[in-house]
Amino acid sequence: MLALLLCLFVFSSTATQLEARPQSQETQEVLEQARQRLEAFERRGYRSLVPTIRNREEANAIGKEALEILASPINRLPLAAAKENQAVWKLAAKAAVLAQDPLRAALVAAHFLPDSDQDHALALDLRQLSFPRAIELAEKHRRACRSLRSKAEAGDATAMVQLGRMYQSGRGVFQDGKSAMQWYRRAKSAGNIEAGGFIASLYGSGLGLEKDEEEAEKLARAAAEQGSLVGMTVLSYLYAFGPESKRDLKLAVQYARQAAEGGYDVGMGNYGYFLLSGTGVRKDEEAAFHWHKKAAELEVNFACRNLAFQFQNGTGTPKDLEQARIWFEEAAALGHKDAFLDLANLQLYEFKDEALARAWYQRGAFLENVNAQAGLGYLFHEGKGGPRNPSAAEYWYTQGAEQGNTTCMRNLSLYYEWQGKGKSSLKKALSWANKAQQAGHPKGKEDAKRIESKLSSAPPLAMILFETSRKQKDRSYQHGLAGRTLDWSDPNSKLPTNLPGEIFTYPRAARSPMGIGWGGSANLLGYELQMHKAPHRRFTLFGSYSDDRLKQRFEKFPLFGDGEIFHPSFVSTSKNRTLLFGQSKSIQGKRRGDLDICAQYLDFNGQSLWKNPEEKSGMYWVASSPFQEHSYQAMADEEGGAYVVYVTSMGDYRAPSWISVQRISKEGQLLWTDRSSATNAVFAHPSYRVASPKMVSDGEGGAIVAFELRKMQGDGTLGDCDIYAQRILPDGSFAWGKDNTPVPLANTPFEDDQFDLVADGEGGAVMVWRLNFLDHPAAIAKARISGTDGSHLWIEDNGSPTLGPNLDLPLSNPKIGITSKGWLIFSQATTQDEQGQEKHALVYFPIFRDTRHTWLKGDPDPAGNRPLVRYKVVSASSYDVRNFQVASFADHGVLVVFELAKDDAENAIMAQVIDQDGDARLKVDGKTRPWIIGLLQETDCTSPVIVDLYQ
Repeated sequence: MLALLLCLFVFSSTATQLEARPQSQETQEVLEQARQRLEAFERRGYRSLVPTIRNREEANAIGKEALEILASPINRLPLAAAKENQAVWKLAAKAAVLAQDPLRAALVAAHFLPDSDQDHALALDLRQLSFPRAIELAEKHRRACRSLRSKAEAGDATAMVQLGRMYQSGRGVFQDGKSAMQWYRRAKSAGNIEAGGFIASLYGSGLGLEKDEEEAEKLARAAAEQGSLVGMTVLSYLYAFGPESKRDLKLAVQYARQAAEGGYDVGMGNYGYFLLSGTGVRKDEEAAFHWHKKAAELEVNFACRNLAFQFQNGTGTPKDLEQARIWFEEAAALGHKDAFLDLANLQLYEFKDEALARAWYQRGAFLENVNAQAGLGYLFHEGKGGPRNPSAAEYWYTQGAEQGNTTCMRNLSLYYEWQGKGKSSLKKALSWANKAQQAGHPKGKEDAKRIESKLSSAPPLAMILFETSRKQKDRSYQHGLAGRTLDWSDPNSKLPTNLPGEIFTYPRAARSPMGIGWGGSANLLGYELQMHKAPHRRFTLFGSYSDDRLKQRFEKFPLFGDGEIFHPSFVSTSKNRTLLFGQSKSIQGKRRGDLDICAQYLDFNGQSLWKNPEEKSGMYWVASSPFQEHSYQAMADEEGGAYVVYVTSMGDYRAPSWISVQRISKEGQLLWTDRSSATNAVFAHPSYRVASPKMVSDGEGGAIVAFELRKMQGDGTLGDCDIYAQRILPDGSFAWGKDNTPVPLANTPFEDDQFDLVADGEGGAVMVWRLNFLDHPAAIAKARISGTDGSHLWIEDNGSPTLGPNLDLPLSNPKIGITSKGWLIFSQATTQDEQGQEKHALVYFPIFRDTRHTWLKGDPDPAGNRPLVRYKVVSASSYDVRNFQVASFADHGVLVVFELAKDDAENAIMAQVIDQDGDARLKVDGKTRPWIIGLLQETDCTSPVIVDLYQ
């Protein structure tokens, strides 16, 4: 693992900077240009380091452009004037972070002086990117530039050359080839013999002018003949690595040795490289160590890296891993991009420090090092050195794969094969497996064959479960469950209107279906089962169920002593692992006790993985106190465990209640409170009543929790309903609001309730809710929430977030789904049939990500308000739409299933797919109509649940 030479000072491929303009015309214009570019990016709601995961190409381009605009004023800015020029430094800080430029970030971090909390956060981002040693060197080089500038302007030719080197390398100033050339030419005119060699190096690198190796050789030879050590070094490089026809390794070594013995730092590093690798000279590791050390001490970055390798491998010197770390870090601080990967590998494989390895891999990945991208993707995928983040793993695997890295190609193929859902993911997996095979990865052919086998058998399915109830002769009802796998890959497929085939049923109530799919050939299903001899007692039954219906296995969880388990839900936490949650209630005689929340960890076969003799039921308590814990929702935490949000209440609906949240590890440990603690409160106040908590991921390992909030009045009644939220970080701390107080998401003068929430994929969330005007038909409102502080990002609608305040149909119970183009909002609309009886239709509105507008109709009213929102209808007839559920499938739209009833007749379960353009996809007899999923003779079908999507 040798560094291939080369000299930051002699040859560099960094982009040319803009030429400096006169100070009198520059400052305000420059600041405004940079500010506009950065604010255009920030308006879309990204935090400074979010581009490390998403949207990095755009961030990098904008950041680099802003840095080029700012290069001249930053280079001119006196050290003592930093405080007086906070606007310049702050813009440069944002630009450096967005561009992921470590040298510039270090330079800015050394002088950016925060004067507010927000600025302090930006400074921390800078330090994370640049690290302490880089900042220390940037400060040192900045001081050196100041001293050199005064000497150079006074006519010191040596100082002119040294200042030119600073501009050429980007040390102490922003890199600027044209400024470097200006100082070299002035030094040459003043008689400095080394200036000609440096001018030759600029022609060789193309920094600040068009690259011309012939001109570089001509100028270098002329300088070398005059005794220029730099000219000799340029010739050495051209003889070693230039065009084949001109290569001469003996001459390359001869010139490198002359430059080294003459005291030129880069020449020392080059000669050390030749000795270490045996290029053009007999290999001598001890002599190589001598020259590398001399050059490294003079801050030649590639010499620092080669010296670190010698310490790491014990070549030419005793092995010393700590010295290797020091010199790798020095090389990185001096701008050697490959040193970041070296540090990561050293920490991971030698020091066994996964957290530090992840930090160094991340810095290397920003700098387009494909091996660092592969390593970072692996650590994110496996959750090593920090939280597990599959989406980040996918991103970095893709970055490396698209640059030809075969490891990334294979890892990306495995990611889509095992983390994805069915055919679309398997097709991506196969594509990358084939590319890995063509690129020479030894496992590519084996992977492609396995994936092709899976692809040929994986059905594009959505499984739908629903309850059934049948009236018995004794007028009691037999409750069971039925299910249907819906193949909606063909929009013209026909289904029979009467579907038998219940999955399972019992003599007594089997209710509350739920389930989760493994993205393959099996699902976990579950439901409540009410006991025949003790109808007031329930427990959860779950099973492993295969699509071919040939293999079924069920297991019930026994009661908590004399208690029961109900309201089950599943959360998939990792490959072939899931958490089963339930509501528990103890029963003492004929009196029911407190409500608690419990959980169990299950494998692919439904076997319990948590074993504790004290837990007779096999379930572990997540929330247990003298109060009532209820209305819970669970969500995976990306580390094999889960977050759980719930309501803790002290009695009836008028009594105080609060929102609590807990995190449980994959080992069953409560991470934020001990087992005896009652709550970990997000919001608690004796004068308020909370309800309906919901939770979505914040994209960074934490969660956004939202809930309804009502103030209790003096007469004991409940006041206006609003919606509040808090962002919970992985360590349990809060990110939003002053003094950790939840922020209002909806607090209009009207009733804000019946909300639904989805993550927006960029750290925030999109929320819909009902606006109940009391004296006007209710409308649906929408908002997009920033992950940074919970503020609203959609504010262009004349201050009104409503989708249709002037619709003639009252709207309620909104739900939201995600498509590749934006979001689909579904709602029940109250209508009347021909007899004037109240019915409910199902309508939907799209919100497109690029314009944030829905379908519109008509012209604006005289007050300038937007036209009415046009809604589309999923189902509107004399039947009544009741319960409905949606499931997002970004590339193909949203699947919605709903219950359709007519008076006392049998209920049916219907389904429709709305694609990403807002068009209904499923058809019956050539017409766009919902499909009938469940219609059993003399049986009501209710409460549909979408278990899994495969395609």
